[in-house]
Amino acid sequence: MTPLEIERPWIKERLGRKTFIGVVAVFIVTFILIISFNGIGGATVNIQQINVYFKNIDEKSYAIPYGKFTYAGSSTVDISVSISISNGAHFTINSVSAQKGFTARLISPVSINGNGVYNVPVTVTMPSYNYAGTLNLTFS
Repeated sequence: MTPLEIERPWIKERLGRKTFIGVVAVFIVTFILIISFNGIGGATVNIQQINVYFKNIDEKSYAIPYGKFTYAGSSTVDISVSISISNGAHFTINSVSAQKGFTARLISPVSINGNGVYNVPVTVTMPSYNYAGTLNLTFS
């Protein structure tokens, strides 16, 4: 009776070990490539809605559906926020603030002259952690 190992030549030729080493090497190279292209481990921010509030301005708060993009954590993005004015007010928006974790600043002041929709350019710095939810902006 011949030994069992001789009936399976891939064991005799150590092809099983070579195949195993090759598979492990492919996994390692794939993992390194995914990490190098920031596919794993980067924080992401998804703003689903922008809540617009006014401070020292007689105008109602409202929400804007936003869910357009997913941003990298700590990235800086320019967003054009549509402000709807319905009470005929005349004022200038000089500053903006955001909730904890976000940083917001106006790109330029915007003068509001009566009813209508005004686009206010805002630069927002995203938090450095994963976040999905609303972005609260308070204009004054």
